[in-house]
Amino acid sequence: QYREMQERFSRPGVYFPTETMRDLAFGVSSMPIRDQLYFRTGLARLADKLEEKLRWGLDEPVRLGRNDIVVSHYEMLNDAVVLEGFVSAEARQFPFKALFDLNSPDSNMVFVPTETEREPSDDQLYELRQLNERIGYYGGEVIIEPTPTPAPIPEPDDSVPMPDPTPVPVPMPDPTPVPPVVIVTPTPTPPVVVVTPPRGRRGD
Repeated sequence: QYREMQERFSRPGVYFPTETMRDLAFGVSSMPIRDQLYFRTGLARLADKLEEKLRWGLDEPVRLGRNDIVVSHYEMLNDAVVLEGFVSAEARQFPFKALFDLNSPDSNMVFVPTETEREPSDDQLYELRQLNERIGYYGGEVIIEPTPTPAPIPEPDDSVPMPDPTPVPVPMPDPTPVPPVVIVTPTPTPPVVVVTPPRGRRGD
């Protein structure tokens, strides 16, 4: 009935064989054949869609090769599967998040931001919000951290007097007067004159 299951997979080797991918394949194998077919179709379309979005975001040709898509997390929902991981392209890695609709593969969604060094744009945030709403519709739990609101800047209170920014001059102390220096000139001492009496002749 589902002849597509016998056809060759269109993107062989593009998914890295992680343990998460192995566990996911084991869980899908217990699903009805139709769900397995839609999941298989979703894997091929996810690779094509990632190439398309990366090509558009990077503005250069992108062709995913072997092991370029890594699935690091998955969640089985009611009629849907959520995949998360990263894709390698142009020596860079880009995170992605995808939803496989097991009722209609045409309704699959994928989000991959290409501007990893800047904040996401408004269009990207809108696209991510739509994806999370679809995940919540199928019973998934989406945790969205609220954006912190900056504290309001208080208005200046006119009733409180503002200090005068003009510096107050500091009085300088009066200098201590220095007493005058009196220089005393010593009185010269008169020379001492020694008078020696004349000596008489011996025998007189």
